[in-house]
Amino acid sequence: MARSDWIAAGFELIAAEGAASLTIDRLAARVQRTKGAFYHHFGGLPGYKAALLEAFEAEYTERFIDAVEAEPGLAPREQLERLLSLVLEGEPRAALTTQLRAWALRDPDVLRSQERVDRRRLDYLSGVCREATGDASAADDLARLLYAILVGAWHVVPPLDAAQLRRLYTRALDLVVARPDHGGGG
Repeated sequence: MARSDWIAAGFELIAAEGAASLTIDRLAARVQRTKGAFYHHFGGLPGYKAALLEAFEAEYTERFIDAVEAEPGLAPREQLERLLSLVLEGEPRAALTTQLRAWALRDPDVLRSQERVDRRRLDYLSGVCREATGDASAADDLARLLYAILVGAWHVVPPLDAAQLRRLYTRALDLVVARPDHGGGG
């Protein structure tokens, strides 16, 4: 069994029950392996937590950015729309993201990881928005607005679904970023 199976099981447990559910016994039962196999891969819960947070950053931040960057020639608005599509496709991430943020309130290691993830995401959004607006200050504000919409959408009870979130993003982008096919802009 690969490390990635243990990580996926941790993401599932966190999303369903929160970080307190991450015990070696629960993880081993979920992947149907022994606790010894867990220790072989991670050395213990601190090693597992570090691997889990690293995997979250790679899977839910860097993979999305890399995918957008791999599509040359996209206008800034198209980059932002593609990024949103990547975030919204696949399994719902609202529960996992919300639970990780809650965990960050109680654990300094998780908080540092979440701060790094947020900074990376905001820096990337700011760069794309800077291309769209030509104004660094406006770009930073727009990046914060777009990110706040995403994070907030997943904290509202019940969380906004993908269609609702896409509509909000489209409205926000329409206010400040020209559509490549329509010209004009904000």
